Amino acid sequence: MTNLYFLICGFFCIILIVLLFYTKERIDTKETKIYGMMIISSFIDILLVIIELLICYYDYNETGQLTFVTDHTERRVELSYEKGK
Repeated sequence: MTNLYFLICGFFCIILIVLLFYTKERIDTKETKIYGMMIISSFIDILLVIIELLICYYDYNETGQLTFVTDHTERRVELSYEKGK
């Protein structure tokens, strides 16, 4: 769970950078467009990593496997077994 604290701090830093960049007037050049896309992609990246870590921390079943992975695998095996009949 200690990994999550660093990511949450980074998340708030990215939010601050996004707010500062998009609330100020700026010159519309190629560099500012690229920088804006980089900021948005960093925001989306850190958001997805936080969601992934939360899923991994809280979605284990009693066998120590991720619940959504084992459920998906079991459904695929059942479907392939039914098709073979």
